Amino acid sequence: MKKFLIVVLVLLAFKSFSQIKFMGINIEGNKTEVISKLRQKGFKLNSFGYLEGYTNNKKVLLNVEDYCGKVYRIYYSERSTRNQTEIIDRFNILLKQFENDKRYIKVYGDLIENVESLSYEMNVKNKVYEAVFIQLPKENKNRVRFCIARHYGGEFYIKTYYENLLNEPKDYY
Repeated sequence: MKKFLIVVLVLLAFKSFSQIKFMGINIEGNKTEVISKLRQKGFKLNSFGYLEGYTNNKKVLLNVEDYCGKVYRIYYSERSTRNQTEIIDRFNILLKQFENDKRYIKVYGDLIENVESLSYEMNVKNKVYEAVFIQLPKENKNRVRFCIARHYGGEFYIKTYYENLLNEPKDYY
């Protein structure tokens, strides 16, 4: 009986370790449960069906996506827009934070030089500024990625995705 209990405890510990979390909330289960947990953390549902609130002291617009009843992604956009210099700094800070976090390994993403013209690169060359990290251990199939996006008015903002790839649609890509 003791051996059985130990095995169960080890499996539970591994399961809780392997889950990707956003603000302490596992990215799994059904959408209603996850939204309820986010609302408990202060997020408010707006008239368009998105959640508004704060993460890392940034005001964000957040969405929870599910497939076949299981949440596979939480993504958010920072509400404050930035000019080119500010967004490059913000992107580079995020990149360094994840590079220095031992829970993640970088798949791709590079620092952006301040001399680069984001508008030209994004509009003319269709360049995407994105960084992707896999949560360790790799077998978990958990990913965090973020990218620079642009409003029609020309200002930039960051979009961040926390993804449980085990629950994502199989024909997604």
